[in-house]
Amino acid sequence: MATPASPNRPHAIRVAWWTVFFLLVLDLAANVAFRYPEDPAKGRPSRLQAYFEYGRSVEGKLRAATRPTDEASAPILTLGWLDRKSGFFASEPAERGAQDRLMISLYGMSHARQLAIALDRVTDDITIRSVTAPAATPNWTFAAYSLDRKREDRSPRGPDAVVYSLLSSSVPMIETMTNATAFFDQSRPYTQPRYRIEGGQRVAIEPPFQTVGQYREVLADSDRWGEYRRLLAEHDPYYDPLLFRESILDASALVRVLRRGYAISSRRRLIENVHGPAGFDPDSREIILLRRLVSEFAASARADRQVPVVYLVNSLGDRDDLFRVLKPTLDAEAIPFVSSHTMCSPSDYRCYRPDSHFIPEVDDRLATEIVRVVDSARR
Repeated sequence: MATPASPNRPHAIRVAWWTVFFLLVLDLAANVAFRYPEDPAKGRPSRLQAYFEYGRSVEGKLRAATRPTDEASAPILTLGWLDRKSGFFASEPAERGAQDRLMISLYGMSHARQLAIALDRVTDDITIRSVTAPAATPNWTFAAYSLDRKREDRSPRGPDAVVYSLLSSSVPMIETMTNATAFFDQSRPYTQPRYRIEGGQRVAIEPPFQTVGQYREVLADSDRWGEYRRLLAEHDPYYDPLLFRESILDASALVRVLRRGYAISSRRRLIENVHGPAGFDPDSREIILLRRLVSEFAASARADRQVPVVYLVNSLGDRDDLFRVLKPTLDAEAIPFVSSHTMCSPSDYRCYRPDSHFIPEVDDRLATEIVRVVDSARR
């Protein structure tokens, strides 16, 4: 005997169809009302435009930002490349000024750039060289320092001290090969080596491109770009095809919002493998690598007769976790350091600007302390 159809079934189907219809209307309305600027080189998106764009795939963001020339592309495209002939590598002072008593070179993320600006404020007899990238991870910073150290035009009046800057919230991404996987919301295409410890030795897996020109060539070649994706899938723990690969779903504002939520959740899980409520896991692969990079940085600087300084930036809410996990290495090898938690509490929001950088007063105190530490180490 056939089972009679439920009288509520037609109603449920109508509700489902109307729900889908209104979701499609909402999706279309969001795309029209908050359309992202088409010209990447002009105009700044509003907050709502940026909000609905954050969830676009990494490839979708990169293709939208990339044009045949730097001038026509989004400004983020040219930042962060490990290229001696461009960016801060080329534009920053290469030797100590004739009237200056000291030269300090800084490497790292935007907080290091802010520290360089503060050093310029609080001193008048120091030459400052700052090689930085937005949201730089510790492996990028080590690679930048190493590349700068090998410059053919190194001067005998080069830096007296070098500063390796580390941001606590970026430490878990130390194994990423590109900023585009490390930071989904604002993906930048610049790359860095993936370091690993094998048989007691540090080995590097190099990305297939390290300049903006090489990046454009690879992006335009589907076969080479496919090889790049496979490299990331094998060696970059933050690579996720659901976040990276471009598809027709990028056209949906609602899918972009859902994808961003997934990205936040996925990122949180990866970070918690390294940095949890109890602090950084000292036995994690990431921290073992970080300690190794810090040790190699200090040893190479000393071999060059430079003062090595490790600058520890504790992100808001991260306590002094970074200092505590690196303290055994810093103490054992007598490496000079400055940790921001000694100048302001990582739990005091008044020390930070909305963009996560320190307020100028804190940067000035940190800059003064950097100079004191360098002078003390040189005596």
